[in-house]
Amino acid sequence: MANQTVERPNKSSAGTLSGHAAGEPFEKCVYHKLKQLYPNNIYKQFEYLNDIYLKHPKHISLEQRYALMNSPTALFLLSRGDKATKEWSPENIFEGGFSSLTRLRFVV
Repeated sequence: MANQTVERPNKSSAGTLSGHAAGEPFEKCVYHKLKQLYPNNIYKQFEYLNDIYLKHPKHISLEQRYALMNSPTALFLLSRGDKATKEWSPENIFEGGFSSLTRLRFVV
């Protein structure tokens, strides 16, 4: 990714660029590059959770779904919270836009 540029999202306004607006173009660029290199190993948070829950359809309680995480740290980083986890179903999957911070999960 050396020498690659990312277009400034508010270049026409010449306003201040900070926070989410500054980071999102870089996140998208890195995500797409990593997804090209490792298509089966790179997931955004919501994609990873959907994949885990779809692969374990009999795990429907909070405790069962949280037990699918392999560590308390993974649970903390990946969790969408009790309400969203309870409401998840194959017909009501997680979508992007959870927060301004998109988490990537690199699966080895």
